[in-house]
Amino acid sequence: MIPSETLQTLERVVVRARVGAPTLPLESLIARAKQLLPTLAEAADLELPARRLLPLGPEIEASHGLVGRTAFAEAFIATLALERAPWLDGTGLPDSVLERYPAVYARLASFLMSGRDASYWVGDDAFLKDLRIVGGFSVSGAGAQDIDLVGTISKGSGLKAMVKQRDFRNGLAVLRVGGPAWFTVHTDSRYIEEFNEAGWDACYLRTADLLRVRPEVKGLVGTSWFYDPQLETISPRLLYLRKNPLSRGAFMICNGPADVHTERATRKSEARRKAYEEGKYHPACFTIVWPRAALLAWADSFQKPSAIKRQARVA
Repeated sequence: MIPSETLQTLERVVVRARVGAPTLPLESLIARAKQLLPTLAEAADLELPARRLLPLGPEIEASHGLVGRTAFAEAFIATLALERAPWLDGTGLPDSVLERYPAVYARLASFLMSGRDASYWVGDDAFLKDLRIVGGFSVSGAGAQDIDLVGTISKGSGLKAMVKQRDFRNGLAVLRVGGPAWFTVHTDSRYIEEFNEAGWDACYLRTADLLRVRPEVKGLVGTSWFYDPQLETISPRLLYLRKNPLSRGAFMICNGPADVHTERATRKSEARRKAYEEGKYHPACFTIVWPRAALLAWADSFQKPSAIKRQARVA
């Protein structure tokens, strides 16, 4: 499934780590790191797999510095990818998801070979996203979207929506369906050029395919500043991110403002940053909840022969 050239590039990443830090006990560190990783069932906490590796950091830094830690991080990700590659066909994932792996592995190999600074470690979003993909906790939904296979909705967010936002209908809905057994969608900002409406639809269609093989999963959840209704006037080109799921059977609750959402909302847009500085825009975080039955009903009505491939070409 994965082209040999891609696998060879990943192997070169491991060799580079051995050559660059010849006294680093790479094999034993990788073996210990594997033992620290949680099981799939334990990994609903997005950052847990990366946090489990934290104890290794000071140990590596003490003897080999940040250069050694980065070499280990890159080699560990490459090793997990290489070990997972032969087993992908037997994972039970739908074909529409499996067809993403050659492209995902190719861009991972290119990214690792490009060389990283010392930030590629626990706390870095790129490391977190790569670890979840090669560890089997997430799959690629489209160019910029990853689908986490184990997610949860906090029932407390439903209570908060009722108390702070006076949103009783949707708050009660969250209280009813909240808990584990949800897919969650996340954006990988390294591939933001592939962030578009067709890509999101391809992601939703792959989510539907995953739901068909995972009958215990309740649906899809996404949490972000870009579901904020304020974007209708500030960034109307992003309106589809909220409008499409809601018109297809999803519902939404407000989680409120926070510094992290303000930073993310204003990072790449001069218009949003200016509106925020002028007091005309106050970024807030929202959660989209798309129940299983509604998502599948939309996918069944949308999907026609080769539709997923047509969407995937632009995603």
